[in-house]
Order: sequence, then C-alpha cells, then structure tokens
Amino acid sequence: MVATGAQRLGASDSVDVPPVAPGLQSATVTVVAGEATVTTDDGAVQVPAGVSLTWSVAKDSDATLTLSTLQVEAAPSSDALVTWTRLS
Repeated sequence: MVATGAQRLGASDSVDVPPVAPGLQSATVTVVAGEATVTTDDGAVQVPAGVSLTWSVAKDSDATLTLSTLQVEAAPSSDALVTWTRLS
C-alpha cells in the first residue's frame, strides 16, 4: 500500500525526507516564494521560487529511492512545499 505526506516549510524551516518517510518512493520540492536549499547524496543546490524538483523510483522493480539524504531548508522569508509517497 502507498501512503502520501506533505510538509510546508516557512522561513528557515527544514526537513530531511527519508527519516520522515521510510519506504520513500517519490518526493517533490516546490519553492513558492524566496528560495530553498536542497541537499542530496550528490550535494546541495539553491532552488528559486517557481521551481519544482522531483525524485522517484525509475522502474517497476524499484521498491524505494536509494537516497540517504534529501534535506530541504527554506531560506528566511521563503515558502516551500515538500510532498512524498512511500510504502506503508
């Protein structure tokens, strides 16, 4: 069974998605205002307002994402939304 989740990030809030959503299958970060820093196993990137990034399993045989880190931190005066699906 698949479950969903979401977290809104305001100024300087952050979330590391894999520990919050075990069995992670997909995650989307949408920056609504300001900017956010997204950090994965490959490094960090600044994401400006109006941009969405998505990670997901690639094949039917993939059970979960292999990311150990998917941390999102909103900058001061910013607004971002993180949504995900996971195996429950």
